[in-house]
Amino acid sequence: MREFPSARVADGWYQIGWSGDFAVGAATPLAYFDRDLVAYRGESGQLHVLDAFCRHMGAHLGHGGCVEGESVRCPYHGWLWDQAGATTEIPYGSTERMKNLELAVYPTREVDGLAFAYYSYDGSAPTYELPAHFERYDGDTWEACPETMKTWLDVAMAPQFFIENQADAAHFRYVHRSADDAEVASFAEEAGAFTTRIDIKFGGGMPSTWATPTGPIDGHIYTEGWGIGIGWSRLVGFDDVIFILGVTPVTPYRADLRSTTWVRRTRSDGSEMDLDTRDRWVAQQNSQVDADLRIWQTQTYIDRAAFERSEQGPIRAVRQWSRQFYREPEDVPATVRT
Repeated sequence: MREFPSARVADGWYQIGWSGDFAVGAATPLAYFDRDLVAYRGESGQLHVLDAFCRHMGAHLGHGGCVEGESVRCPYHGWLWDQAGATTEIPYGSTERMKNLELAVYPTREVDGLAFAYYSYDGSAPTYELPAHFERYDGDTWEACPETMKTWLDVAMAPQFFIENQADAAHFRYVHRSADDAEVASFAEEAGAFTTRIDIKFGGGMPSTWATPTGPIDGHIYTEGWGIGIGWSRLVGFDDVIFILGVTPVTPYRADLRSTTWVRRTRSDGSEMDLDTRDRWVAQQNSQVDADLRIWQTQTYIDRAAFERSEQGPIRAVRQWSRQFYREPEDVPATVRT
């Protein structure tokens, strides 16, 4: 990853799983942001994420920790840590002298069955919010379920490559084997998101396909990059498909990826979407990720890339927008540097 603009994890919201991965009363170990974490759902149903290691003698709270109310008890000596990262009980002693001990806390959100945590280098509050919904249809969709989800673990890549991909139209022909060139019709910055509209012909060169049964159709792909690690897209053609990919850094240059696909139950001709076609859409969307990964896993970052004129606007814009999420040591007060 030589020449990459930062050797640090970018601040922002990242997917840590799906809501169903975190049962009430269970502590789950996670490894993200170059840190060890513990996630647990308290009795209220609220999901909490803290640094994993008890500040007493270093036991991992995600391996054997017991959830009590909104707190988690250390499996080694029973110290109790609350959702604010403070120790509130030492069974064999007083917490009075331990008030300065704290575990870092990571804000969480759950949207449409997806679970997210916010990382910042110094523990500062989120600088943007996630949308209220990712599934945005007027009608019914197939619900997100294990058959419409996929995970890729510990992939050698940086999330930056993924977010730049959303502003890159030229790669559709060469990576995704589109019969026609795509075009970035518009791009803009919104609150917390970089948005694009890509115009593309679906089913080009073929009289009919399973995705374009009435022949080639002029379609659109709308994308939203929420920070560096969350990519939302809506494919509008003969069918209407929403896809979200979370790219969550394990380290700055390794990541877990999670996809979720929602497919509208009604096709544009009014016919019902059958289960087999839904599954083909899910497989098709995930195959696009596989195709991108063949590039991302061996890609390096060229700071002053020789962009062709048509690329200069959108890709340079998304690169400039993305810089707000990286913070180098000189940007962080000395008291929190490591």
